[in-house]
Amino acid sequence: MIQWRNFNIDPDWYLQKVGVEETEEPMGVRTLMRLIKEEFPQIEYGYFNPPIERTRGNFATDFAH
Repeated sequence: MIQWRNFNIDPDWYLQKVGVEETEEPMGVRTLMRLIKEEFPQIEYGYFNPPIERTRGNFATDFAH
């Protein structure tokens, strides 16, 4: 499962700090999520911190989405 987070930082500053010099055209989060799902169909997007009562069971029926 992937839980997306907002870095809440300037992306240009971050890319410079991690040494990325050239980037492609932006694709947007929705497109990125679709491409990841196509490559890894078993991936689920959701919330990682369910209450303790819901930590066991079926992802599709027992976890918040």
